[in-house]
Amino acid sequence: MADDDMRADFMKMDAVLKGIRGTSRLFRPPYGEIDRRVFEFVRSKKYHVVGWSMDTNDWKYYEQSDYLGKVMEELGGRAKSKSIVLMHDRDEKSAEVLKEILELVIKTGYKATTVSKCLGINMKNK
Repeated sequence: MADDDMRADFMKMDAVLKGIRGTSRLFRPPYGEIDRRVFEFVRSKKYHVVGWSMDTNDWKYYEQSDYLGKVMEELGGRAKSKSIVLMHDRDEKSAEVLKEILELVIKTGYKATTVSKCLGINMKNK
């Protein structure tokens, strides 16, 4: 993607997100892929680039009746301290599954928190 197109796409995304939920300074690159040029531009706009350490692959199982079971199977026993788990927010089903996953995570002794807290980023006045 040309620099001008990348910048225009980023600024459009920034404006849309501000209109929906205010300012956020966290950026997850599409598919987790980012090159140095994009990384440096994103950082110049005062965003923190965030990846993930665990992928639920929830998108693969979305249409299956055992969606929760499949997502939990993907997670298995791989959760570690400060894991960032990737899930996709498609609709109410995603929120329902997330609630059940969070209940299980808490039962097993882990704590759910925000990405900014997990990474030690102070998001106030940013």
